[in-house]
Parts: sequence; structure tokens; C-alpha cells
Amino acid sequence: MKLLLDIQSDNLSPIMDFLKSLTDVKVEKITDNEADLLTEIKEIKQAFKHSEMIDSGKLKTKPVNELLDGL
Repeated sequence: MKLLLDIQSDNLSPIMDFLKSLTDVKVEKITDNEADLLTEIKEIKQAFKHSEMIDSGKLKTKPVNELLDGL
């Protein structure tokens, strides 16, 4: 299992020490850019899932005209 944590800098040291002490846990820091990229990938995957649900009829959509009339 993989888990991504967003920890405030002032709390990082004790948490990192604890995680590193666990034998079955691998700790890896990532940059803010890498975290942003992971978030974007997650959002794209969610969009594909919604598209599949629409295609299978499990999710309903609104006609474009109805959306434009709401503006």
C-alpha cells in the first residue's frame, strides 16, 4: 500500500523519525511539483472514471443548452 502524507514542516522531524524506525516502511520525500503532478494525475483518472460511468449509463449528464441557459 502507498500513502502520501502532507505534513507541516515544524512537525516533520518526529514523524519522519518514527516512520523510518518501522522496518516495513519506505520513506521518500517528494517535491511540491511532484505532489502537484500526482494530484493532476488523480484528477485525470477521476475524469476518465466519470466518462466511463456516463458511457455505461451509471451517471447522468445535462445537455449543453441547459448548462448554457444557466449562465
